[in-house]
Amino acid sequence: MHSGTLQSARAPFGIWCGYLLYFVLFALPISFAIADILLDLKHYQTYRVRREFTGYCEVILIVLLLWGAIKSWRVFDWRVPALMVVPLFILVGHSLAFPDDDNARALWRWTLIFLFALVFYGAVAGGTIAITARGVVTSFVAGASLYTVFALVYHFGWGNLSELNSNNLVGFGNVRASNRLLVPALMCAIVAFALPEAAGRRRWFFLAAALILAMLSGYTGSRSTIMALVSISILAALLSPRFRYLRIAAATVAVIAIGLALASLVPTVIQLLASTENVEPGKVSQSLQVFRYSSSGRVMIWETILELALQRPAFGWGGADFTADRIRQFSNAHNIIIQVFYEVGLAGLIPMAILAASFLLRSLKIVRAPRPDMYVTAAALSACAIMASSLVAPGLWFQYSAFLFVVLAVVALVRPGAPGEADPLG
Repeated sequence: MHSGTLQSARAPFGIWCGYLLYFVLFALPISFAIADILLDLKHYQTYRVRREFTGYCEVILIVLLLWGAIKSWRVFDWRVPALMVVPLFILVGHSLAFPDDDNARALWRWTLIFLFALVFYGAVAGGTIAITARGVVTSFVAGASLYTVFALVYHFGWGNLSELNSNNLVGFGNVRASNRLLVPALMCAIVAFALPEAAGRRRWFFLAAALILAMLSGYTGSRSTIMALVSISILAALLSPRFRYLRIAAATVAVIAIGLALASLVPTVIQLLASTENVEPGKVSQSLQVFRYSSSGRVMIWETILELALQRPAFGWGGADFTADRIRQFSNAHNIIIQVFYEVGLAGLIPMAILAASFLLRSLKIVRAPRPDMYVTAAALSACAIMASSLVAPGLWFQYSAFLFVVLAVVALVRPGAPGEADPLG
């Protein structure tokens, strides 16, 4: 990195932008708790808290980082945001092909996250924002851990046991929403603990975070969470030189097993407390359905939506309101590839597939590096876990999950925090 970039990274503007990003990563999990506080407000949909918090933060960060890019325009690679031609092409193409469709109603989500991804990548690569992989991983895991502790205190300390069930994850959003948060947070904590580079005190923090997150996630019985974490950790172990990452795979399996074991005790504890908490028997004991053998209707959803997508293969349908009656109640395809193909067609699927392949190749280099950075590895594998989960769950279709993926993926791609760079966390 040349001197102009280093000077930009040391500027107070870049440092404070780094602080802001860390705050957003820390506060995003807390927005789940805020959503629960708003449950009593009539006609208020709690998912809007996470969506609006993420959306506003993206807009603020885009504006600030573009301003910083203009201030250091000589070192900012303006070819990166020029890739916005892709979503604009899709918007124009869909409007011309299907003029009667209200395409902007849904496509804004992809447009905003794509713009944020490009600006954020350019800002990190050019030194407009001063961040490190360690700061990103630590702030995110700390926020997720605080959310988990608050959620448990809410139920066991304040007596809201009747709300503790598999459809309402400890009161703070449903299973699907919460596990999209817990997948990357768990992987970050597990990798940061399993690799030996971290200092002793910090390693114990990550272990404690992994265990408490695993218990909360385990209670939901989410198979997609287990599949994503285990599959990515095992792949990393197999692809690493001399199976060096077997410790990550072993730690992942152990943490998940402990989380499931602890979570299996929750229904028993609740039944013991039911007489004092006025909890009806059976209301909170239907968790941990990890070993059920149904596909939860996913195969039918994939087949139906793929048939619809093939009817408009070029620019897609422009939104997620499915025309088939039998899947109209579903908001997404539970598979990011089919979902993107349905919404934006081949015009959007092909460039996104190219970007995904490029990131996976970069992740492979990180895994096989002779001396990999612990936090960069954690960010890369966490982003890969989000991708794996998105093959069978909503994942990347939701804005806050896509935001987390972008931050983690860019940190892994650019590898910020090289010697000489500024870091808000020191």
